[in-house]
Amino acid sequence: MSVRADLTGVAVRLGSVQALDGIDLTVAPGQFLALLGPSGSGKTTTLNVLAGFVRPDRGTVRFDGADVTRVPPHRRDLGIVFQSYALFPHMSVAQNVEFPLRMRKLARGDRARRVEETLALVGLHEQASRPVATLSGGQRQRVALARAVVFEPRMMLLDEPLAALDKQLRDSMQLELRRLQQRIGITAVAVTHDQVEALTMADVVAVMCDGRIEQVGPPDEVYLRPSTLFVATFLGEANLLPARHGELPGFGRVAGGVSGQAVVRPEHVSVVLEDGDEDGRTAAAATVEEVSFQGSRLRVRARLDAAPEVSLTLSESSTPGSAAVRPGDRVQLALEAGAVHVIADAGSAPAALEAEVRRGG
Repeated sequence: MSVRADLTGVAVRLGSVQALDGIDLTVAPGQFLALLGPSGSGKTTTLNVLAGFVRPDRGTVRFDGADVTRVPPHRRDLGIVFQSYALFPHMSVAQNVEFPLRMRKLARGDRARRVEETLALVGLHEQASRPVATLSGGQRQRVALARAVVFEPRMMLLDEPLAALDKQLRDSMQLELRRLQQRIGITAVAVTHDQVEALTMADVVAVMCDGRIEQVGPPDEVYLRPSTLFVATFLGEANLLPARHGELPGFGRVAGGVSGQAVVRPEHVSVVLEDGDEDGRTAAAATVEEVSFQGSRLRVRARLDAAPEVSLTLSESSTPGSAAVRPGDRVQLALEAGAVHVIADAGSAPAALEAEVRRGG
């Protein structure tokens, strides 16, 4: 049921806009890939090229090695879930799910069997006879998913599939959608602008900007080892510090002797009570500027003594009994060993490298 998809040198111009600028992308069989990026980055155009709704100006699209660049959408054997779900309001749940089977002229008995099996898969077998207009948002999303996979397509394409749901339901549906994809074993490509959604659901994340792919990799890799400054700052919060021949201001030396921009996530910075290094951390003096309460965490901004132009953001526990910091407090900031990633300047090879903080500077 799963397929390998390859985009090679794909470029698309929409009016005066270069929507895609020569992208290369491979989706492995059975893989869940998320296209992540801001509005206008090209992620929806990439999905439409895979679907056949947009024909590239140059480049090729291949499924399992076969060129499908000029194959129309209805012959690509794809299941598609739109942001609006595009369900038929006058039909029941079962009739909506059955629709693609009727279009393929399957026998009535085969249609009934597949609809029953698929509704059971998404937990809607008891709602089969209900009109879709009476369903909740989460149930409608499950109907759309069932309709997209009931005919056993080669690949599933999802265009912002959870955008219409509220946050609590969206969080639970991320896991449900991931479990469904794994259970079926189908190749899936989803467009999203939600970073948490992409990191939660996908095996691989492709981060896009201005019609180009900035980085492709597993979620932890693109988050912890971004290859460009755009990826570093687009995914979550990032502290950026200048690295000069392996040294960070106030923190001492890092491995490799690389010059560039060091990336440190807020959760890898902490306040320590004593100077020096401990537990593999090295500390720098700073002054607290801002403290904001965010439920289980405190978001803290502190300015480095060694680089007054640099303020670091960190997360501190706000549980009862945790040490409270206030604006104006003098503190020591510690970096976790191995948590510093340096995006090297041009000519400072390699192009990007993970820099492990050394003890003692």
